[in-house]
Amino acid sequence: MSSGNDNYIPAIPTKLQAVLQQVADDVVNGLGCIGALVATLEQDRLLPIRAQSARIPKAAVNWLEQSEELHYIWPDGLLDLYNNKHRNNLCYRAIKSGNGRPEKYLLSDNVYDLFVPLISTSFAKRIHLELAVQQVAAVPFFIDNEVVGVLMVLADQLLSPQNLDFLVAFGNQAANAIQGQRQMVAMSALERVILLLQSEIADEAKVLRIIVEAVVDELGFVGAMVATLESGNALPVRAFRIESPLAKIVNQLEQRAGISLLGPNACVYLDDDSYQENLSVRAIRGADGRPVKYLVSDRLYDLLRPIVNRPFAHLAQQAIGIKHVIAVPFFLGDEVVGNLFAATRREHVSQREIDLITAFGQQAAVGLRNARLYYIAEERRQIAQQFGRMAFNATVSLHSLRNYVGSIRVYMELLQMLPKVDPQKHAKILERVPNMLQYLGEMSNLLDTLHEPWQKTVEEPIDVNHCLMYAFRSFFPKPLVEKYDMTIEAESGVVIQWQLAPDLPPVQATQDMLTEAFRILIKNALDARDSTKNEMFLRLSTQQQNDRYILVVIEDNGVGIKAEDLEKIFEMGWSTKHNRGMGFGLYWTQDYMRGLGG
Repeated sequence: MSSGNDNYIPAIPTKLQAVLQQVADDVVNGLGCIGALVATLEQDRLLPIRAQSARIPKAAVNWLEQSEELHYIWPDGLLDLYNNKHRNNLCYRAIKSGNGRPEKYLLSDNVYDLFVPLISTSFAKRIHLELAVQQVAAVPFFIDNEVVGVLMVLADQLLSPQNLDFLVAFGNQAANAIQGQRQMVAMSALERVILLLQSEIADEAKVLRIIVEAVVDELGFVGAMVATLESGNALPVRAFRIESPLAKIVNQLEQRAGISLLGPNACVYLDDDSYQENLSVRAIRGADGRPVKYLVSDRLYDLLRPIVNRPFAHLAQQAIGIKHVIAVPFFLGDEVVGNLFAATRREHVSQREIDLITAFGQQAAVGLRNARLYYIAEERRQIAQQFGRMAFNATVSLHSLRNYVGSIRVYMELLQMLPKVDPQKHAKILERVPNMLQYLGEMSNLLDTLHEPWQKTVEEPIDVNHCLMYAFRSFFPKPLVEKYDMTIEAESGVVIQWQLAPDLPPVQATQDMLTEAFRILIKNALDARDSTKNEMFLRLSTQQQNDRYILVVIEDNGVGIKAEDLEKIFEMGWSTKHNRGMGFGLYWTQDYMRGLGG
């Protein structure tokens, strides 16, 4: 608006604009009035003119168009119910009646009364004479006893009771259109909030921020806060939002008070007597010990006490322009989980506002529940994962122990046979003593790992081919693998084809764990042997795919996996071996490989 007022007036939707224009046209064309203007009430104080219609004599058209004061009425007309300069305006008096309740309508025979102080008295007199105005009217229109706008009328004759009833009906038409638009805005806002909450299900802090931002940015409240009920019956403020133009004022107030709305001091306690008069505590405690649906107060101090003293709270309320604060407990089942607070500049808190805040409070409760369930599920998953890794490490350690024990046993048998062995071979056998001592040391380390299986395993550069070879040896210790590209026949009629790429770059891993992962895959291949085939085929191959990946293939000609089971093979507890398998190996093999970036 260009009338010298810096207040921001939001645009209205095209459909609502069309309805308000139709109302103005109907007043002029249907009732034969000279002119009609429709203003909507914004921020509970501002009355911008949204639509106008007029039946002006041709002789007056040029004069009006040349007038510099006309734009103060249209399109930039703006009345301010908080401005004392406007208190004599007919619309102001109709809305803010002396008895505290809006009038059905107010009439005057003076054009100036309808437009004071937007235009001068001389311009008002010229309008009165040029248009032959006999009477003007201000007709507030309502939604549930809440003023949402005013219809302004200029008539060239005295308005009859029947005409006035028609004007009230036209005002109701405008109110219905505004109500429909508000409901649409509220539903759209709620829908957007629900979608945002679903996208941020894992983050409790974001869930609460979404709620308070929607209350202010979508629903038009001046400010909003949310507090959650925590252990010790504490109610700390977890999120707040204030209108953007007021952020600087609130920051200054916080600095003067020496507290922050999200600081450690922004907390009340249900069990502390010094907080019993706090609006949040009263809403949850209720009059009979049961939470109330909502509480409304016209004092900001009730919401901030005793954290902020009364004079300072009053100062903050005046600076921000707050008329009421609302506290709405929100629940999960019958259990209170928090409070949603909203501040408004409106003179009266309507049932519509209460219903909206209640709906958003319940969305806060649902969002909190989902975030906490997600946290519990994630925590349990991580715990299960940790214990699984412990079990996996234990399995690897036991397997390595078995290998070391086997090697030492074989070596001890060789030592027992030493007197019978050709003396020339004694030195070669004794050369392996350091290896056996190293094995004993490794066994000691493995026993420590079994004692504390949660210890982290040390990763180091590992040769993938060697790990695959060690895994193969745990099943086929006898065949010699002399080169990386060969075919050998092992016991039980198993033909193994080796196709290992030489000079593979090392991978950062744990040798025992990577070996165990390969061993599990080879074991699954052997377990899937097809009894109808005389010969089993097993191919083990490696190759470097690119700078980042090494491809390891363990392929067999066994019975295969049913198509319907392919999606299940990596699930914990699922196995085709029934009582012989726990469904653990493939699950943790996949987990380990992914941990390596594979």
